[in-house]
Amino acid sequence: MTVRVNKDSFNLREKLSELERPIGLKGSELMSAATAQEARNLVSAGRKNIIINGAMEIAQRGTSVTGQTGAGAYLTVDRFANHSSGSTFNSSQETVTNGGMPGLPIKFKKYFKFSATTGANNCGVWQSIEDIRTVQGEHTFSFYARGTNPAGGKLEIDSRQHFDGSSTADVIIGDVVLTDIWQRFTFTLKPPSLSGKTIGSNSYYRLFIRQPDADNSTNAWHIDITGVQLEVGKNATEFEHRSYGEELALCKRYYQRMGDTNTNEITLGGYSVSGTTIYHSIQLPVEMRAVPTLTQVGTLYSIRTDQPVSLSGHRGRKGFGVAHTTNGTGSFLLACNPNAYFVLDAEL
Repeated sequence: MTVRVNKDSFNLREKLSELERPIGLKGSELMSAATAQEARNLVSAGRKNIIINGAMEIAQRGTSVTGQTGAGAYLTVDRFANHSSGSTFNSSQETVTNGGMPGLPIKFKKYFKFSATTGANNCGVWQSIEDIRTVQGEHTFSFYARGTNPAGGKLEIDSRQHFDGSSTADVIIGDVVLTDIWQRFTFTLKPPSLSGKTIGSNSYYRLFIRQPDADNSTNAWHIDITGVQLEVGKNATEFEHRSYGEELALCKRYYQRMGDTNTNEITLGGYSVSGTTIYHSIQLPVEMRAVPTLTQVGTLYSIRTDQPVSLSGHRGRKGFGVAHTTNGTGSFLLACNPNAYFVLDAEL
């Protein structure tokens, strides 16, 4: 038996528009994206954080200093410079309390503390981003912070475009008022055009968190900060946690410390003999941004010959040379005594 059911016709488009769509605001934006690239920008898909060491986990130089007055000095947490501008400050890498802290996502392990014991206008911290062309167009800057404020009641977020061979351009992005509870702060920015500018190897884009230029008070203040992120687009997405090893390699492009008890020994590469002097090469694990300044701290010895090693004067982005006195041949290692090491610095 055949059963026929008749139903009035209806407009399918109208019915679909009546359906509830539990996709939220971001879902609606994604559905209305005109291109695949626009959709990617909305969610910041892929590797997104331009800031290096934003979770403050790498501190190759050490974990704390006190009573500092340096201008633009890298002292503790990698890639974050400390700027005095006439202040006296302490700087340290701190550990998040087990179980987390109110207002801070549970995945964070470390944070950076900058404490101005004597305040001054323009003192604070910054990160300089290699190649000024990296940051063009609309970007979002975000971070988690807590602390106390200068006497003026706020901190200032400032950006700088630094050019080789032409003037530096500064732009104030916004203000931050800290409390004793962690908060996430977000700012949307669009740097000025690079048209007509001369860009060289040491050009950079800098983000600066500081006591405002107009605030000349000397009151003490401090900021605890982590989760620093700069990403393309107008949306602040979840902080991108990279592995410790990946973050360390990124930091070593700008600064490396070889030797002391942290690495135990250094393998010496191929050698050449000139009289009673043997010259060796040391290969760097990560190629550096530029030819670094090279410093030897303390005395290191060749394990094979027990002779002190000195720098040979040869250095490059991928390695450097050392020399010691002996007529021996074969493979060599350097004994890394406590407090003896090489420092390679190619910071901006």
